[in-house]
Parts: sequence; structure tokens; C-alpha cells
Amino acid sequence: MRRVAALAAMAVAASVMAGCGGEKDTKAKNPFDSALGVLPASAPFVMAFEADPDGPQIKNAVGLADRFPFSGQLKDRAKEQIESQGKFDLEDDLLPILGNPLVVGAKAPQDLEGDSTFVGAIEVGDEAALDRLLESASEDGNLKELGEDGEATVYQADDSFYGVTGKLVVLADSREDIKDALDTREGEDRLTEEDFDKRTGAVPKDALLRVMFDTRALIAASKDPDAKVAVKVPWVKALTTAGVAVSAGTDDASLEVDLLGDDVPPEDLPIAPGAASPPVLQASGEQGEITVGLRDLGHVFGFGERAGKAANPDAFNQYELGKQAIKGRYGVDVDADLIAQLRGESQLSLTPDGKFAVRADLTDPAKFEKTLEDSAEFLPNALKGAGLAGAVIEKPRGNQRLYAIARPGGGSIAYGVVDGKLVISNSPDRVASLAGAATQQVAGAQGALAGQADSQGFAQRLLEDQLGAGGLGSLFGGSIVGNLEELTFSLRDDPGSMRGRATLRLGR
Repeated sequence: MRRVAALAAMAVAASVMAGCGGEKDTKAKNPFDSALGVLPASAPFVMAFEADPDGPQIKNAVGLADRFPFSGQLKDRAKEQIESQGKFDLEDDLLPILGNPLVVGAKAPQDLEGDSTFVGAIEVGDEAALDRLLESASEDGNLKELGEDGEATVYQADDSFYGVTGKLVVLADSREDIKDALDTREGEDRLTEEDFDKRTGAVPKDALLRVMFDTRALIAASKDPDAKVAVKVPWVKALTTAGVAVSAGTDDASLEVDLLGDDVPPEDLPIAPGAASPPVLQASGEQGEITVGLRDLGHVFGFGERAGKAANPDAFNQYELGKQAIKGRYGVDVDADLIAQLRGESQLSLTPDGKFAVRADLTDPAKFEKTLEDSAEFLPNALKGAGLAGAVIEKPRGNQRLYAIARPGGGSIAYGVVDGKLVISNSPDRVASLAGAATQQVAGAQGALAGQADSQGFAQRLLEDQLGAGGLGSLFGGSIVGNLEELTFSLRDDPGSMRGRATLRLGR
């Protein structure tokens, strides 16, 4: 796997360097379809890299990289590394053969275990340039011709093997894998571009990188005991395939995901279905702050309960008995008095130093205040079960509206109902104004979960934590992360498809 991955990285790196400057038809329809054909239709994992140095994705990626310091030195070093593999020139010998997508994938789930075995393929743009490159590498002694396998000529370079037939180059870890890949390409049970597009869902087809997972096959083949438990959950059991795409724009980079599956009832989805997106709290000015909005928090709790019941019925029965005991002793119905209250919009704010703030709409604020009063009696035991033994609940005094959880190690978490909303925070300066805090929509967000982050502040904080605040962290942090701007993300769930998108904007 490491050998094929290294070859794939070399081809993609070479492209980047250039940017600085019914019945299945087994016959390939185009160069991408031709490369995909070396893998079986049942392949559980496939990556497709854009390798056209003159294409928009490579050019955009290079343009984004150039906004960071040391990019020039890194490109020079990469060029030297590529050319050190033989007596050839990057621009004259290697780049002419690129232009079509490079495919790398696994033939079966077991090929992903241990020292993974991958197969790669690319159809070159210039067959004459490929012949010159092979001849040059053979003369240098870096490439050894092993002979013919059918219509393909097989070569070996160290522990890597290449099969060449016409414009197609196949990469593998063994000669046997080369032969199997070429036989697969000529058979009826080959992977096609139509298969790949269908199984990657709605992620962009013109991305810099597209990845396909056969989720169902990978879960079924997994030896992890947790996988056997997870598949008991209806939503997990329904998953079929997934697509992931990484794209480069002129001023941003994005990651998109589409988890495909069989239809399940809306209540079995992890988050509330539909395109409507909740607002997030406006940034408070804290360095590296992440703000998240969620529509229908109660739906998430309901999914968690159903998933827990399916995965571990015995543990869920104990949970239900606990809820019944709370209702009998304290008069609090967890489902009706807590979960059912959280059907509106909720917002969360997090900072790298551990500060957080939560605000949630309530269906019946007055009733919820009574629930908080009653729950103060059993909450210490619940906190003990969550690992906060010794926590004390401080009830409101006088005209105060907020409760507090005093933690044994110091500090407290304030919570209560203010202006009809549930507010929770471990920051005393923020909790009082949290209910009335302004919100804003996340640009381009779709679905029940949306968020944005101060990516520059967050990255700066991470560098300072690793290199020391005021030292190397401050010295290099500003130059390295100075072009980072806002990170936005969202997640939409519908029966048959969960789609997510994250976009990082870069300044000039």
C-alpha cells in the first residue's frame, strides 16, 4: 500500500508542480472509466485524483498554497524529490503523460487490513512521452522490463510493479496483481464511471479528490466488535455507500460528504430531516471560538434513545427503569418534561480554553422552570454517574434565576431559564446576557446542523500550545495562519442521504 500510495502522491505532486507553471458495457468510455476498470465493481474503497496540471482544480490548489509561507521552498523540494527517482526532467518527461484522473483503490475489504494492498491506474495523455519515460528509466537501471502478460508489458522498480498497455499504466505491489487488474478491466464485472458516480452520491464530480466507500461491505467485514453492535442501529444498518470530495476554489477549500443508504423513517435519522438551517450565536470575540446551531435537539435525544435500545437492550432497560424511578420519586418525566421541551433551535459556543455556552428554545418555559426546580433534587446523583462525584447544586437565591453546579475541583456551571430560553455556561460573564445574544445565519448552510469557526484564532492557539505562547508559537503562528479566515460547516439529513459540507476561506 505504501508503494502504490507513494506513486500516487508522485503523480499528483507532479501535477501540482505544473500548476505553478441496463447491460454493463465493458469497453471504457473515457480515460477515467478506463482507469476505474482495473478494479472490480465490488471494490470497497476507491480514490480518484485530479491529475491535469492545466485544470482548474490543480491551478486553484497551487494558488491557495502560494498564500502560505515556505510554499516555494516546499515545491522546489518536491521537484527535486521527484526528479531524484531517475534521470528525467519534470517538465519535459513526466508532465506530458499527465492530464487524466489517477485512480487508486482496494479490490476487497481484506485488502485494507494490515499492510494494505492497493491497485492504481492512469491513462496517460501522450503515449509517445510515456515510451520515452520508460526507455529513459530502463536505461538508468531504475526500471526492469519483466516481459509480457497478454497485451501488457510488465516492469519492476524496486518493490513496485507496472503494467503498460497502450496509454494505460497500472500500478500494483505484485506482478500477479497487475495481471488480475488487467483481466478485471477486460471482464464484465469491472468498476465503471457510472458505478463510481452513483456510489459517491451528490459530491462534486469535478473535485480535486473524490473517494468512494462501500460502507455496508466495510462494516460487514470489520473485525471490530463495535461494528457488530453499531449495525443493530437502523440508520447504520441502512447505510450503503459514501462519497467524499475535496475541492479547491479560488479563495477557499471545501470538503463534502454524502452518506447514502436505504430509506429509514425520519425518526431514525440522527438529526432532524430537511434543508432548514438554524442560526448560530454571533461571535463573542474569544480567540478560536466555534459556534454551532442545531434544529430540534429533542430529535437528537430521541435518536440516541432508539439507537441505544437497538444496540444494547439490557442497558436501555436499566435506563428506562431509572427514568421511571425519577418520575415516581420526583415527579419529573424525562421524556415529556425535558426532551419534549427541546424541539426548537439551540446554539452552542466553544473556545479552545474550555469555555462554553448553550442556549435552547423551550416549548413551555414556565413548565421547564418547575422541572429545573424538581430536578435539583436528583441531579447530584446523575452528575456522579457522569464522573462528577461531589458536585453540588446551588439553587437560586432572592431574585436570581440561575442554578449553579459547583464542581469539586473548582469552577461552576450556571444554568436556568432566562427570557424564555434555557441557558447554560461555565463563563459567568456571558451567561447573564446569553438569552438575548444576537444570532446570524451561516452562509450557504443547509440542514439541521450549522456552524462557523474562527479558524485563524483556533490554529494560532494550537500552535501556541505546541510551541509556547509568546515564543515560537507567536513568532511563526502569525505568518503561517495569517491567511486563514472563516470556517463554515453544515449537515443535512434526509431518508437515503446525509450530506455535509465544510468550507475554509483564505485571505490574500
